[in-house]
Amino acid sequence: MPPSRHNYFNVRVPSGTAVDAIIDAAEAIVPTSDLYSVQHMGGLDFQIAVNTQAAVRKLLDANFLRIGSNLVTLVPANKRYVSIAVFFFALLCYGRRTGESFGTLR
Repeated sequence: MPPSRHNYFNVRVPSGTAVDAIIDAAEAIVPTSDLYSVQHMGGLDFQIAVNTQAAVRKLLDANFLRIGSNLVTLVPANKRYVSIAVFFFALLCYGRRTGESFGTLR
C-alpha cells in the first residue's frame, strides 16, 4: 500500500544528476528500508516517498539533500492527489502494453 500523501517530498535537482545520486542522498538521511520510491516527475523534478513518520521527520529536519557539492531543497508535497501520466507511445519500443493500473492516494 502506498504511503499517505504526507510522506512525499518534491526535489528539483541540478541538470545531469543521476537517479542513483538522488537515492544515495536520500539514503544518507533515512534508511533504505524507509524509502518507498524515487519518481521522476519530468524535467529536473523528482518526488521521494517514504514509508514511516520517523523518516518524514528526518527529512523535514534535514531540509536539504546533498547531491555532490550541491544542496537541494526538500519540499513537502502537500497536494491532495499525485497524478502520473504515462504516454504509451513512448513505451512502444518495449513491446505490447500488458496492463494498466490506477490508484488514488488518500
